Amino acid sequence: MLTPHIQRRLYLALLSSKHDKIEFEYVSRVTGIDKDVARAWLLSLGVSGVEREHLVLREGVWTALLEGAVSKGVPLEVIAGTIPWQRFEVIAKEALMRYGFETGRHVRFVYGGRRWEIDILGVREGDMICIDCKQWKRGGKGGVIRKSAREQLSRVVALSKLNTKPQLLRARRSRLNAYAALMTLLDTGRYIVDGCFIVPITKLNSFLDQFYELRVLVRPVRIEQEGPIKGH
Repeated sequence: MLTPHIQRRLYLALLSSKHDKIEFEYVSRVTGIDKDVARAWLLSLGVSGVEREHLVLREGVWTALLEGAVSKGVPLEVIAGTIPWQRFEVIAKEALMRYGFETGRHVRFVYGGRRWEIDILGVREGDMICIDCKQWKRGGKGGVIRKSAREQLSRVVALSKLNTKPQLLRARRSRLNAYAALMTLLDTGRYIVDGCFIVPITKLNSFLDQFYELRVLVRPVRIEQEGPIKGH
């Protein structure tokens, strides 16, 4: 059994990777821990995606590693300074997909003479969740949270005023209820600010599981659009 200290080092090495396939040789190089020991440890945890020479970050694996790191006492502030921001967005997209949402990432459009971008869109039936990922390293102060919440709501309102719509909505009904949300790494202790949901990553699954009940707590932005806008 590896000591908690060694396990924390392994978790951070894995979480810091920008790649979907992590070589155990790399893990050994950055931690000083034998690659076979690292592989055996992952197998003992029941982590999926463990191959002979590498770990494949399949759906849900990164989230499981994050939860494991927290359970071993790795401060979220340390994790925030370690993980690539791209991984943070992938987690949001994967979670939405698991709950039956069709998703779009980096949806960009022009309205009112300026460019806008929404990190993640999730559409299910007549609802759309518009997520902006915030990797604050110290939780975000009150003023920062409020400013970010208002900015995200402004993005959703701008999207609602377009005559075009994201490609993933083409086959959908003409009207959608859109909800602004910030996904944070740290728990800010505030979950709705100025009509915008504030969702810690560790509570994302719970939020999506209860979304039908939670959506009545904010006023949605009505969206009616035609035609595609750029997104992937």
